[in-house]
Amino acid sequence: MYRPETGELSFLEVNPRLQVEHIVSEIVCGVNIPALQLQVNTMMLLLLLLLLLLLPLLLLLLLVLMTRLLLQIAMGKKLSELLPDKVPTDLLKDPSRCA
Repeated sequence: MYRPETGELSFLEVNPRLQVEHIVSEIVCGVNIPALQLQVNTMMLLLLLLLLLLLPLLLLLLLVLMTRLLLQIAMGKKLSELLPDKVPTDLLKDPSRCA
């Protein structure tokens, strides 16, 4: 990696496997590479677990909303009565108005 503002040239190693020379990298940088890899893996597993827990809830919410819409249509309401007349596109231009 070259930084033109300082003229500094550095090397970034992105090999995920631990090898013998990583001991030197750890000593020079003061970083425990296996511990750091475990931390990254743990965070990824926690995010995946969160996604797996939230996905069924989001699907359930979608099912409830669709069932409500279908029941209102079955009770005789027209779909045009249930949907907004105009989509407020001005909110897309200026999102700060949503607050």
